[in-house]
Amino acid sequence: MPKYPKKRSPGGKAGEKQYLDQLQRESWNLELIISGLAIFGLAAAYQYYNAEISYLSEYSSDSTVGGAVLAGAVVSYFCGAIVFINLIIHFLLRGLWIGAVGLRSVSGDINFHQLRLSNRFNRFLRHRISSFDDYIIGLDRICSVIFSFSFLLALLLIGFFFYWGVMILIMYGIMQFAELVDVKGLYVGPFIFMAIYLVLGLLYLLDFMTLGWVKRIRWLSRFYYPVYRFFGFVTLARIYRPLYYNFIDDKFGRRMVLIAVPYILLILVAVSFSFQGGPFYDARYFSDQEIFEGEFSKEFYYENLREDDLRQPSRYLVGADMVSRPINKVSLFILPEYAATIECKFPEVNRLNESVLNSEFIVGFNNAKRTMNADEKKPENDFINYFREIFELRLNGRQLNMDDAVLFDSKNYPFPKLVKYLPLSRETPGLQQLEITRFEYSRNGDSLRPIKKVLPFYYQPN
Repeated sequence: MPKYPKKRSPGGKAGEKQYLDQLQRESWNLELIISGLAIFGLAAAYQYYNAEISYLSEYSSDSTVGGAVLAGAVVSYFCGAIVFINLIIHFLLRGLWIGAVGLRSVSGDINFHQLRLSNRFNRFLRHRISSFDDYIIGLDRICSVIFSFSFLLALLLIGFFFYWGVMILIMYGIMQFAELVDVKGLYVGPFIFMAIYLVLGLLYLLDFMTLGWVKRIRWLSRFYYPVYRFFGFVTLARIYRPLYYNFIDDKFGRRMVLIAVPYILLILVAVSFSFQGGPFYDARYFSDQEIFEGEFSKEFYYENLREDDLRQPSRYLVGADMVSRPINKVSLFILPEYAATIECKFPEVNRLNESVLNSEFIVGFNNAKRTMNADEKKPENDFINYFREIFELRLNGRQLNMDDAVLFDSKNYPFPKLVKYLPLSRETPGLQQLEITRFEYSRNGDSLRPIKKVLPFYYQPN
């Protein structure tokens, strides 16, 4: 295949510089378009973020891969929050800049003579406002820096996520190797590695926050150079390094970089706040007190009250909070964390899957320990009965038989649900108390402990 020379703009490098200068002058158009689209997209996606993170949190209970996916989702949430807040500020300032440019085309520069101010105010304003053109140029510069700074902050947060991810991955590999070779001395390896990794990571962070102070120490450069290269690779610095150094070679940019880490922490703290229900109401207080069982509940436990928020996970789901027909139902979702309960209650059970995540593309990613067909009819693999045994249901104090509970495959969830229909023809009309008891595996005592939840609903026949 013939090799073609790289294309250059007319005039070589001089033409390229002229082309970039032209782009630079017109970049505000692109900034506004990208800011508007990004703000609209992030605002539209924000309402789904909490539900999606709650949805993914169910994967993390029994899966290292699931935990990594959840951590990635949380990082993406905070990246979106940082970019959203910065772009809002950028959009407002860019709008102010456009207004100032439009005003300049009408009235030109500021004429202090026509204002006829006293000497004191005249000197003060002339000192603070040298010219209207300088004000417009300053606004333009600030807008461009904030726009670039938004994505630099997001990339820094992603790099921080990879920093912790690599540490956890290496520690996990050392622990697996120690178990494989069964050498007791290797079990302290992960902790020694973590201590060294954290200290060197703090040195790398110090160098970042001090704008390269560590790199200026000549006697330390030989030792720090491989550390810098390693953590630069780990934190994906190759992507944002040109932005970083372009920032710190300018006085205003240096100030922006110096506040990067405190600014990220400030945003993380800001998005952590939420409103409580008032001085005499706290959902955690009511839900944690046994005396309120049967008198306190939440809407996402009832299928008819969830509206469009169907993806938000819930352990239990009652069909309706108010029924007129003599039948209701309760769905008991079989979550991955129940695996330890089933294995403790039924030691002979064999898992079907190694992981809660699967790949249709990567062959062998989630190989089953043992593949079984539905027609084998082996009692030691009667999974539906296993699911029935980890729950106990009582309706108004009377224990219900779980033998007729049916297993459903839900389209809104990756895990199935055990559905028990509740006959109400024998019940007295009024408030019904459905008590759900599930058994949770306790690693300390290697035993099962009951956890109860009471979900009330109202029965009023026609």
